[in-house]
Amino acid sequence: MRCIIVDDSALEREMLKDLLSSYDSIELVAECSDTFQAKKILDKEEIDLLLLDVEMPKMSGLEFLRSLKNPPLVILITAREKYAVEAFEQNVVDYVLKPVNGSRFMKAINRAQEVFGDRFKTVEKTDKDYVFIKDKGVLTKVRMDDVLFIKAMGDYVTICTPARQYTIHVNLRAIEEKLPADKFFRLHRSYIIALDKVDTIEQETVFIQKHAIPIGEQQKQGLLKRLNLL
Repeated sequence: MRCIIVDDSALEREMLKDLLSSYDSIELVAECSDTFQAKKILDKEEIDLLLLDVEMPKMSGLEFLRSLKNPPLVILITAREKYAVEAFEQNVVDYVLKPVNGSRFMKAINRAQEVFGDRFKTVEKTDKDYVFIKDKGVLTKVRMDDVLFIKAMGDYVTICTPARQYTIHVNLRAIEEKLPADKFFRLHRSYIIALDKVDTIEQETVFIQKHAIPIGEQQKQGLLKRLNLL
């Protein structure tokens, strides 16, 4: 899990970093002293878990959480109990009081890992040629050869095939780990494309059938290296 810490206290951030260091499965991507720094990170990076202080200057943690359209998993960390009701109305994973107790923090992290693991189970890899996805409670086979591209939409992705689109609750990185690397290319943070479905590339746009997908110059050079150029 990719994590960021948001707390205006440098001492609290160091304490949380120390607690996180015992979890090999969690990668600390950044630490932020305010929500504006955190927003910049969330706009650029795929973040799975947010350790968020409530009482901060300029914008509180809860105000920040309400402003996010597709927030990652959130553990709120605060010195006051009075925010608990509103916190759980925002569907946070857990609510931990300061000073943070090591065993209590471990419980919160374990809960976040369970929720995160359930999201990964939305896509089950059974063979290189296809995946099963959970679509409206039904496991549906999707053949790799039918996939045109996959688009991220916050905590959801849309898998586009010629026949239909499937929207499932999982992040793009979870999907990427299920796909054969020789057949698919991560175009940027929002798209994975099937290499053999690319029809044309015109300047900063990749065309797959009628779909136009934007591409930056750096990603374009990486894509060209993967294509069968003459």
